[in-house]
Amino acid sequence: MDASVVAPPPPRIPPRPSPPARLRRWLARHPLVLVALFSPGIVEYLSGSSALTGLVLAPPLFLLLLAGNLGLYVPGVLLIREARVRWHTGWGSVLLLGTAYAIVEEGLALSTLFNSHAGVVGSLGFYGHFLGVSWVWLVGVVAVHIVFSISVPIYLLDIALPESRGVPWLSRRGTAVALGVLALDTSVLMAVVAFGLRFFAGLPILLGSLAAIVGLVLAARWLPGDFLAPRTERPTTRPLVFGFLGFSFFPSVLVVEALGGTWGAPAALTFLAVVALLIGLLFAMLRIVGRRDNEPHLLALAVGLIAPIAFVGLVSQISLPVVLGADLAAAWFFLHLWRRYRRERIRVPEGALTPGRSAPNAPPPVRA
Repeated sequence: MDASVVAPPPPRIPPRPSPPARLRRWLARHPLVLVALFSPGIVEYLSGSSALTGLVLAPPLFLLLLAGNLGLYVPGVLLIREARVRWHTGWGSVLLLGTAYAIVEEGLALSTLFNSHAGVVGSLGFYGHFLGVSWVWLVGVVAVHIVFSISVPIYLLDIALPESRGVPWLSRRGTAVALGVLALDTSVLMAVVAFGLRFFAGLPILLGSLAAIVGLVLAARWLPGDFLAPRTERPTTRPLVFGFLGFSFFPSVLVVEALGGTWGAPAALTFLAVVALLIGLLFAMLRIVGRRDNEPHLLALAVGLIAPIAFVGLVSQISLPVVLGADLAAAWFFLHLWRRYRRERIRVPEGALTPGRSAPNAPPPVRA
């Protein structure tokens, strides 16, 4: 046998992807699942606002309420994310659009902004109720929706699927369907409140809400993309500081609102105090977050934001802690992302950083 003839090496078999990698690939092909897990998953189910115990105690009612939540939150996140990408705007526009979404849900759909007797509002339905609007409740619940219903889910989508950052997901038909689902769900909930709870805020309030929504959308459309841009190139402090900053958000809003009512402070003063608190937290973050290489810091911020509401959700359902499974899944998700961005130091493809530009291997548009 001729020693010079060497048999070709056997073909190299690529290693089998790890379970997290396979899950990520599946979610990249089904981004709607990830959207639903983030919103309403965080703001409704981790927080206990919609109890996961219903999945065991009353499955039909739970599924009905789940459909209502999905019809509000998922189109809201998709449409606002799509607006940010297609309009080439920044997070300032997301905040404005998040405010518009909060008015759609808490104003038009559920009327908690106007109904003093709404169950979730409590004493804030009367403290600061003026011209048909519960202003102290409004500023707090709008902030919660901006952060937990819209901004955190959109950011988590960006870092969970970095190759799709800046890539449109919705076709024209998909956008129309998302708007239609949101409008239909809002109309159904308005009817439930009107005929089931016997409450209607009145035509002037309804028209005023619609005008505010349109104004916020137009303002978001024309807001410069660098509005509310971070002040520094890279983060100026450790991720732990961001975690504490996020952790302080929800409890501090509740404390300021509660103290204002307990001490008998004028409602207008409490309203302004909450607004000042929110602006202070926002600008504190802008001074330290940096424009790039900040993924671990913003992950810590997200964990800090979610931790208090997850704790409240667990305590409120401790007798039947179904939510503990969701808490563990969320902890695994954040730990996985932390390892990816902190240890492997992955980088988002450059084309994915600019809104509206396609990135390689981006998921296809979400079509209806």
